[in-house]
Amino acid sequence: LTPNSINAISYFNSKKAEDSAYDFEYNIIALIDSAKEKMQIYTPYFTPTEKILRAFKKASDRGVQIQLYTNSVESSDVPIVAIYTYDNIKYWKSVMGANFQLFTYVDEPKVCLHTKLVLVDSDILLIGTGNWDYRSFFLDSNSFIAFNSKDPSFQVIQTSILKNKMNWKWKEWLSSDFDEAANYVRNKFGEKTIKEALKMLDQSIVLNQL
Repeated sequence: LTPNSINAISYFNSKKAEDSAYDFEYNIIALIDSAKEKMQIYTPYFTPTEKILRAFKKASDRGVQIQLYTNSVESSDVPIVAIYTYDNIKYWKSVMGANFQLFTYVDEPKVCLHTKLVLVDSDILLIGTGNWDYRSFFLDSNSFIAFNSKDPSFQVIQTSILKNKMNWKWKEWLSSDFDEAANYVRNKFGEKTIKEALKMLDQSIVLNQL
């Protein structure tokens, strides 16, 4: 393991509760920095911080393939979060670069993705409670368990959870999907709903709750 990956799988330390969210962001960035070839991320919600975006940009620039699996606005149990994601995804994609791929869940109606799992280079597997969203990065206390590929548990989880998720139905986003995402949610939900999502979920609004 590299020094960065050791940081990435370190214990989320027992400081004050309000510090634990920042530990989560720090460790996620270390995990991204440790990637050499490929990252697969499963999260129900995706609203990355600027630091996370910059880490993804660096990874993409060095050739790391980044695959994000998350909910569509139709499958999400909190549609307003997915609306916020759709409204910002074109910009986020432009920052993260060509090696960023997005897949949204389009299988059964009323069933949503709620797994929190990250696989890095088929070598590090992270599973736990944290979402890739502003609340988890700034407010909430979260825990993860990390496994490396030599751990017997790694193979069990990879087989029973990750491969199962790969059998779900996913929509891979094309360039046109990123271009039209904001218009899609505006046409589907209306401008008022978009403004409510921005008011509730913008990074600056979440930070004001601290």
